[in-house]
Amino acid sequence: MQRDSRIEQLEARVDTLASNLQHHLQNNRRLVEISNELVMRYQNKGFVENIKRSEPLTGLSRVDLENLIQEYQFEIEDLVLESADATTASQF
Repeated sequence: MQRDSRIEQLEARVDTLASNLQHHLQNNRRLVEISNELVMRYQNKGFVENIKRSEPLTGLSRVDLENLIQEYQFEIEDLVLESADATTASQF
């Protein structure tokens, strides 16, 4: 009886770990997508965009860039926090 109970506990733990793995893989895929998007944006940045970015009078383009960076940072933080929460929850 005790052995059957232990086997059931271990099977439940394996299921939980498999679920967590899928969650982490999904977050990892999204982080790779974000990284690739950032690299593509940087590679496609042309002369005009460089001029806009350093535009000294209003700094509007700089604000747009900072907003974009902040959006990416928030999305990445959300993914990281979800991963940490899932790991913590699975340990209890």
